[in-house]
Amino acid sequence: MADSLTTVAELQEKLAKSDRLKKKAIRIAGMYQERMEYLGKLMDNKSRLVQETIKDKEGLEKKMTDLTKDLEEERRRTSEKNRLLDASETEKEELRMRMREAEQLVDQATSELLMHRGLCVRRDEEGDRNEGDIEDKKSKLVMEMMKEKEELQKKMIELMNEL
Repeated sequence: MADSLTTVAELQEKLAKSDRLKKKAIRIAGMYQERMEYLGKLMDNKSRLVQETIKDKEGLEKKMTDLTKDLEEERRRTSEKNRLLDASETEKEELRMRMREAEQLVDQATSELLMHRGLCVRRDEEGDRNEGDIEDKKSKLVMEMMKEKEELQKKMIELMNEL
């Protein structure tokens, strides 16, 4: 009788442990599901951002092309005016200012285009160019999420094996 009570107590203890492990497995599965949904949202956001960046890039390239054409037209008009007119110094200075403004607009459009491409070019100590800092950060974030996913999968497999 004492042996059967011990056996019943051991079985009850094992059953309680099994219930705890099942609850833990369910909780981990829930966490895994949340992580997967979060990763899915991140991937959707990344895709949306890539599409928006492509649209912005195309718009900026068109704007840059238009500004370049405007600059070329302005240069042509300026050279024609300089050849045809014997203008005063004041008029010449005004034309130069308009040229500088047009060149600044082209420089600004070029800078905006580079920023939207995510190139973020900067000089480092050796004078080399480093490109893609933003893309590197996105890639690192995705890699971290993938590692977390793998860890959660391993834990879930271990718990299932214990059951």
